[in-house]
Amino acid sequence: MRGTGADKGSRFPVTSITTRQRKPRPAATVTEASQEPSLQDLDVQQQIDAIQAGRMVLIDTFCRLVETVADLVKTLDYRRLREQVSHSGNEISGNEMARRCGIAASTWGLLEREVSEPRLRSLEQILRFTNEELGGQDKARARTLALIQAVRAIDYRHLRENLNLTREQLAQLANVKPNTIRLWEIGAVEPTITSLTRLASELKKTHHASVTPTKRRRVPAATHAPS
Repeated sequence: MRGTGADKGSRFPVTSITTRQRKPRPAATVTEASQEPSLQDLDVQQQIDAIQAGRMVLIDTFCRLVETVADLVKTLDYRRLREQVSHSGNEISGNEMARRCGIAASTWGLLEREVSEPRLRSLEQILRFTNEELGGQDKARARTLALIQAVRAIDYRHLRENLNLTREQLAQLANVKPNTIRLWEIGAVEPTITSLTRLASELKKTHHASVTPTKRRRVPAATHAPS
């Protein structure tokens, strides 16, 4: 599912990985070809480097967003939120708070008891309602809401294709089934914070391993015995 009011133009910005378009050049003569034997190879390497750099930026942006949201969500105290709303008017029960936020009463009860992981959609509804009731004066809460909306707006198919991964590969990184990735991509199901955190962690490890250069072992200089 996408964030409320989010369209393709407002999705979380991800880096498009494209190869550089080269202008057509006239056929090289034998002399030209012999003078520039590695020109084509150089162009290909430059494109590979550009793609790797783009993927690095994409992974870094995705990971920082997910990790920031995960850390902020851990600090949310749902009982405290209900008490803050109650202090702004008449005291409200957990069931009433759930009704006003548009979520199930059982879900709210689990959140207050800290025995359930909140869904991103539920978090957005809770924070939007809380901000409206309290006048939107809490900057930290408003920032958390904006970040959650950004995560909900991620285009997972675009993300996967730009990282050159199959659904099976992305599913393995996120520890979910390939069909779950398909549902993420069409917006039928939202990923959990746990799945996104695992995906971010595995992407960083996998990408780091793929771009870390192999250290060359130094060969000691040959020594000659004195004659």
